[in-house]
Order: sequence, then structure tokens, then C-alpha cells
Amino acid sequence: DRNVVIEEFTGVSCSNCPKGHATIASIEANYPGRIIAIGLYEKNNANTDPNPCTKQDLRTEDASIICGAIFGSVSQLPGAGIDRVIAGSPPSIQLDRSIWPAQVDARIGVTAPVNVSKAPVSMYINSQYDAASRIVTVTVRSVFTQAFNKGVRLTVGVVEDSIIEAQEDNNPLPVHFDTIYVQNHVLRAIISQA
Repeated sequence: DRNVVIEEFTGVSCSNCPKGHATIASIEANYPGRIIAIGLYEKNNANTDPNPCTKQDLRTEDASIICGAIFGSVSQLPGAGIDRVIAGSPPSIQLDRSIWPAQVDARIGVTAPVNVSKAPVSMYINSQYDAASRIVTVTVRSVFTQAFNKGVRLTVGVVEDSIIEAQEDNNPLPVHFDTIYVQNHVLRAIISQA
């Protein structure tokens, strides 16, 4: 079974972004354990800049690199790429929130040519952390399920959930800052080599 990757373009100073977060939560509820959500807080975007109430900066250089190298200039927040596949009308790799559920529905049934994580996950993904050296070692085992003659790249990243951080919100109007907002699936770092 395919797991679908949603790379969400989001920011703490984006008053519409909580709607994107809610859309992803709804998709995750429809497909428990099958969605890999990654919140990309890129630099050099006013909507991702810390707002007057934030205590920490969620933006990362890694998110900026992904947004630029894979998705080009991010045109709107919230936005997302789903499995890095072009879809919608007009066709784009950057998708409007209104079509995320339909695109996930379309992608979830596509046969995955490579399995990375399946039960038990510990057999496929293993990590060890050495506190003394502060080095983490991650081993990923992948299994091809069909003939595949394209280049394959594996990206390993750290994503953090349950970060309490201020979020600009426009629901209800007027725009306000929710200072106890729970930020989920925040990309903290890419740890694999390019």
C-alpha cells in the first residue's frame, strides 16, 4: 500500500494556514497511518516570518531548498505538493488546498514501486542516537516491488509534532494571534546526504 507524502507550504504569519492544517488533519483521519505530512516553513517569505508573538523560528534552510529546488517559487500559502506529482487545472506541482483531498484519494491507490516502511516498521527503519557524540545513525531498508529503471533518491528528515507556537489566524475575523496553537509535522532538518 502506498503512503502519500504531503509537503505543505505554511507559515506562522499566514492567517489562512490554519485551514491548511485542518485539511491535512482531515486527510490523516481518513487514511490513518498512510499520510506523511511535512510542514515546510521556508525563509524569505513574509508569511513564514515569525510573528510578533512567536517564541521560536520554525523556518529552516532545508525547507527553503526543497521549496526552491523542487517546487520553484512558492506562489501561495497554504499550498502543498502531493507526492511531487503535477495535477490540477492549470496543471501544477503546487496545489491549492481545495484539491488536496481529491489528489490524495487519487494517489493512495497507485501501486508503490518501493516499500520503505511496513509492519513492523522497526525492520525497515531503525535509528540509534549516541548521546555522548550527539550522532544519530539511521538505517533504511527498502524493497522494490516491481521492476524499476528510474533513478531513486532517499531523503531522511526530522519532523516534529506538538510544538506550541503562536499562529496568525483569521477565523474568527478579525485576524488575531493564537498564542497556544499546536504546530504539527514541522520539518526541522534533512539529515541525509544529497
